[in-house]
Amino acid sequence: MKKACLVLFNLMVFSSLFAQVTKATSGDFIRFKTSTTYVVLEQDPFSYFNSSIKSNLELFWKITPYKVIEDKEFQTLKVDSKNSFLFISLAEVAKSQAKFVWLNLCMGSNSSDVNKMPEIVSIPLAYYMDVDDEESDEDIDDPDYTYKLGGLLKTVQFYADWNIQNQGQKIEDFKKSSVSLIKDKELWLISKELPKNLQSLNLIKQIYPFAIKLVSEKEIEEAIKSNNDKVLYLHKIGPEDYPIKNAYCFKTLLSCSDGRPYYIDYHTISKDKPDAFLKDDFKNIGEAK
Repeated sequence: MKKACLVLFNLMVFSSLFAQVTKATSGDFIRFKTSTTYVVLEQDPFSYFNSSIKSNLELFWKITPYKVIEDKEFQTLKVDSKNSFLFISLAEVAKSQAKFVWLNLCMGSNSSDVNKMPEIVSIPLAYYMDVDDEESDEDIDDPDYTYKLGGLLKTVQFYADWNIQNQGQKIEDFKKSSVSLIKDKELWLISKELPKNLQSLNLIKQIYPFAIKLVSEKEIEEAIKSNNDKVLYLHKIGPEDYPIKNAYCFKTLLSCSDGRPYYIDYHTISKDKPDAFLKDDFKNIGEAK
């Protein structure tokens, strides 16, 4: 299921990862914990989400009972406020041509408008571009995020629990305290998500003093499956080969064990700042107190 909606990014605080359309109330969060979560399959038969969501739910979804459904069932069940729903949507940044694939966790609502469903959390998965929007005839594949989908399910659940348990806490304080803990973790990165002049451990270790390892997507997937509490991985969202002007690169470091975000930042892509985890990012996390 792909519903277009407009999302305004607040990129300087924790909610940069969890942008909301209709904000969930404290009552919505409490109701979520007693709900059954209906996981809605996309109508696209080639969907990355459909191909891997069932196996990842079996391994990682612990917070509520769940059931996988088709879009037709969703249209009937979504009007019940006792139900929660996990589904894919499209969203776009205001005043931008960029579209994103989002993973949404929402409560049911008696409104027929999916954007009015109280949103527990939404996490961007990747850039998205319609074929008609592309500036060339070159066939460009959507980025495959399935290797880290289990980890992102952990992050969805982490945020739901965190919001219930820390209603009075300032999100900015949480963000600062999380960055300071990175020194005790090992950072696992994929070479292609780094600048071309920074794709070796020798170069990285000149600017980053803590544990780091260059790995494959498969190794990250296995670390997520094994709940490795020593490892952080990068959830990078960039346009890849998409011809998007004035595009952003979003960067989040997530725990393999519980999905906790440890670092959240973004930059506008340029010649000097490519679609990658930058030298400045290493300095930011390496110097955090």
